[in-house]
Amino acid sequence: MLGGMKLCINKWGTLRFQTTNLSILISIRNFLLDQGLKWTEDWSFGTCWELHIKDSRLSL
Repeated sequence: MLGGMKLCINKWGTLRFQTTNLSILISIRNFLLDQGLKWTEDWSFGTCWELHIKDSRLSL
């Protein structure tokens, strides 16, 4: 069980998953643009969500 996980994204499109023993940085800006999603500068400025993972399996 991973427990609490924090998901953050900044205005440059860096997505960050952070747990007590794991930190993953993923650049998703180009991915979003490739998928045809509109990117706006004010979409997020360090927005964070608290994720509570009940299962150790996590698909990225």
